Amino acid sequence: CRDCVGDCPLAGGVKGGHVAVARCGGCGGELRLGKTPSRKYVLGCQDKACGAAVWFPTCVASASVVEASSCDRCSRPGAPVRKIALQIPRAKVPPGTDLTPTVCVLCCRGPLVELGLDRSKLRGGGGGGRGGGGRGRGLGRGGAQN
Repeated sequence: CRDCVGDCPLAGGVKGGHVAVARCGGCGGELRLGKTPSRKYVLGCQDKACGAAVWFPTCVASASVVEASSCDRCSRPGAPVRKIALQIPRAKVPPGTDLTPTVCVLCCRGPLVELGLDRSKLRGGGGGGRGGGGRGRGLGRGGAQN
């Protein structure tokens, strides 16, 4: 059930979830599409120590990786950035919103961002929890001298 992509409530997999969407800017790992136990979609780094993630708005009913697509703006030679196809129920969004957008979550703008696409943790992580990955709060060479 964890990796199943069926329509039953127990299905925890995501179509295309085995495919890397992009490289993580924080650690160089793979960003892959997944679904939390509460059925919220997330694009997360596979390196558990990194923690980089893009959280999709709760209004997204379905998300899948479009394996044959790549973002012209974000892709680099040898490092494609794949697009993600979304389905959004009409009742959860303002009138006129595209209900089946195919987007690059790294550079998309507009309605999806306004609905709550959270990229605040996209480049984060990898610092061991000390913020910035520095070496600590040392006093420099020779210690504190008054």
